Amino acid sequence: MQTEINKKLAKANEDLAAAQHLLSGGFVRAAMNRCYYAIFHAANAALVRKGGATEHIKIKERFIAFYVKTEKLPAAFADYINRAASTRSAADYKDDFDLHKVQPEQRIAEAKRFIIGVEELLKEMGGPKRIVRKR
Repeated sequence: MQTEINKKLAKANEDLAAAQHLLSGGFVRAAMNRCYYAIFHAANAALVRKGGATEHIKIKERFIAFYVKTEKLPAAFADYINRAASTRSAADYKDDFDLHKVQPEQRIAEAKRFIIGVEELLKEMGGPKRIVRKR
């Protein structure tokens, strides 16, 4: 179980690093996609001990139900995951996607806060012992 959590957190951190790299190269659409997946993998890591989930919507719903509604994490975490999902969807599917309106630096900062918050929560719950973070 701990190995699975660590792998999902490593994916989250890798996607965050990729989002930062893509944004610095001017690839806002791709950066917002990776930003969403950074949050997605962190949320999925948090759900491993709760039976997990496989569908994106279920991961989002279960994460909010188990950790935000129970006040284990602040309400802002629901905003982060919802905003990341809607931004990714717009970036991937809308031809008139406004690159500046989405505030990509802010979305990446939220993803970083989300991952750190999940890592801290998991530490309090007894793991992970070692967090793999890409710089």
